[in-house]
Amino acid sequence: MGGNDGVIFPTEYLSREHFEKKRGLKAWCFWLVGNSGSGKSTIARATEKKLTEYNYWVKALDGDNMRDTLNSDLDFSVESRNENVRRSAEIAKMFLDHGTSTVCCFISPSAESRKIAREIIGDRFRLVYIKASHEEVIKRDVKGLYKDNSDNMKESLKLFEEPSGPDLIIDTTNKKVEYSVNILFNFVINQPM
Repeated sequence: MGGNDGVIFPTEYLSREHFEKKRGLKAWCFWLVGNSGSGKSTIARATEKKLTEYNYWVKALDGDNMRDTLNSDLDFSVESRNENVRRSAEIAKMFLDHGTSTVCCFISPSAESRKIAREIIGDRFRLVYIKASHEEVIKRDVKGLYKDNSDNMKESLKLFEEPSGPDLIIDTTNKKVEYSVNILFNFVINQPM
């Protein structure tokens, strides 16, 4: 305290580069998109667990958890969906700035919503399309979105724009969770150091 330079308390935060150098790994944001029931959250959580077993600093961020907390004031309008993505991308960027990778699972139904996330995250953004057939997501229906409500199902499936040029596509139709997790895990660990 009180050195010769006259600075009593430094005001700068440690940089992302500082944390990455200490850990020997670059931090990345893996943004998983796909319809409800495609497997985003399941894959994200299982991949997070597997990565931590290999000493990766990683955090899974899920659209449902974000809507239950930070984004609880948002509805499902296009504007609110984009704001949900914007806020969530800002949180993911905070993790990146701490040298911690994120596996983010948000439906991000439009090209516009994905563009918002990419612009906030920057060059560490990787778009991963978790793809499943309409029949498969209806069969899974983990949130009851499609049950006995064909109008709701058609509207939800219609809202989602298939991404153009994702960095990775994982088709989960008729696949075991481990299959998809291994694909994502290998994609993560093969990012440039």
